Amino acid sequence: MTKEELLDKNPWKEIAENIDPRNEHCLYHKNNKYVVKDDECIIDDFNKKTKNKECEIILNTIPEPWKGNPLKANLIILSLNPGFVPEINKTLACLIQSVDSVRISLTKFRKETLELKRDSFFPDDGGVMPISNKEAEDMLCDWYWSSRLKELRRDTGLSESEFYKRVALIEFHGYSSSKYKKWYGEQYLNSQNFNKDLIEWICANRKDARFLILRSKTIWTDFLKDVYEKNTKRFLIKKKAGQCQYLTRENLPDIYDEIIKTIKGDAD
Repeated sequence: MTKEELLDKNPWKEIAENIDPRNEHCLYHKNNKYVVKDDECIIDDFNKKTKNKECEIILNTIPEPWKGNPLKANLIILSLNPGFVPEINKTLACLIQSVDSVRISLTKFRKETLELKRDSFFPDDGGVMPISNKEAEDMLCDWYWSSRLKELRRDTGLSESEFYKRVALIEFHGYSSSKYKKWYGEQYLNSQNFNKDLIEWICANRKDARFLILRSKTIWTDFLKDVYEKNTKRFLIKKKAGQCQYLTRENLPDIYDEIIKTIKGDAD
């Protein structure tokens, strides 16, 4: 598959096309519905069967199937799905979207990220008043990844701008929830199947890229199956027990140096 064919298959383009930065409720509103058409029935069925409301898939915030650009990054972290924190993704989102300049700039960044047109984990195109694009994006992520990547960024010796171009994230699925719950049965979303194509393309065409699994190894290896089996050496796996996703030497003693080499482009 060529890169152009891969980009053409991207199901998140239909979401991006329907996001209007001029809409003052585009980041959060109870009536928003951001869902890939072919995903909708499976998600609706999942939500109906899920007794724990915290595990329900939330569709009124912009999905984040990845952060950064996996096609260009050296290190691609594999995680589960974006978290939903009401105080952040609802209350703070409503505050941020009330400021036109911030909302328009941030939403443009998220649209272009969905289309794989951006090159960085965080916006790196200047600031707007009263807060910068990066600050707004970091806030809406609950400062989650910036805090977990802080030590690693320091230890690479790279500038913040260069570091965030070399690191990306792919979620198992791109929709938010307060708590992760495995799908019923083995039916994957259409958008998840694209993620598999994306990872397979990277394995075939980006020999310098590595994938990092910090938790839920079985979920990812079962999903990727032959892609993982054919490219096992391309996957860095956290061996230390626990769910912690901080990228530090203490948390990742066996692979930390390899992670740094990967980001800097020095991996074997």
